[in-house]
Amino acid sequence: MILDSGTTYMKAFLFDRELQLARSTRSELKTRALDSVRVEQDAEDYYQQGVACCKQVVWEAGVNWGDVVCLGITNQRGTTVVWGRDGAPLYPAITWQDGRAATTYNAVYSDRNGSFIDRLGRRGTLTPALVLQWIREYLPQL
Repeated sequence: MILDSGTTYMKAFLFDRELQLARSTRSELKTRALDSVRVEQDAEDYYQQGVACCKQVVWEAGVNWGDVVCLGITNQRGTTVVWGRDGAPLYPAITWQDGRAATTYNAVYSDRNGSFIDRLGRRGTLTPALVLQWIREYLPQL
């Protein structure tokens, strides 16, 4: 089984023993564009939709959970969620399209010797490290 948490849809794919697609399903994820910069999603919705999609393909294929031998999960990579110790999200997911970390991005990448870039491995405001820095600065209660 593969669970793909994308920006628009949560998708589940179930394959048979010959790696042929047996069933697939998808459900739409809700995105909130608060303004031209801030784009969020409900992190709890990721979990709920993921579980629902997995249950759906197993049910439609007529197999038991014990028949599923592995689960691969893909995600949006640049979307950032801060989780509490109790497993609940502390703030909505800040998606990869969100631009709140742009000022942090500009400050970090003005580093002329590139040491931060070398450690980070890539450029972009979607880098979770920069989003976490933004959260630390603007949402210190988290």
